[in-house]
Amino acid sequence: MKQPIFFFTLVFLSLLSCKKEEEPKEDPYGNIEFSFLHKVDGELLEVDIRQYLNAAGNEYMINEIQYFITDITLHIPGGDTFLIDDFKDVHYIDTDLEETQKWHVYYHIPTGHYESISFTFGFKEENN
Repeated sequence: MKQPIFFFTLVFLSLLSCKKEEEPKEDPYGNIEFSFLHKVDGELLEVDIRQYLNAAGNEYMINEIQYFITDITLHIPGGDTFLIDDFKDVHYIDTDLEETQKWHVYYHIPTGHYESISFTFGFKEENN
């Protein structure tokens, strides 16, 4: 008689000690990554080659493009916006530096649906 009681007690204690696995909590924040491509007439830019024509028919070449991106704003349906930390997130792009062609913005961006994005080429006057 002791064996069945011992067995059921052991099974009961085993069930009590089992911990139900919690489902991973969904992170309410995310990050964003930008990739920069430069094109001329729909084709990827080729630097240091005189192969492009302007509207007047003059040939030209591009040696290098350099600029800053600031004030990234995500636009939420309904008119609300989310500004990614105004002056903290500034990115420099230089066509001679491949590592500047991607930008992973490390910022806690609320997850959700965004309909568009806007940004400033360069700096606003008050930040320059």
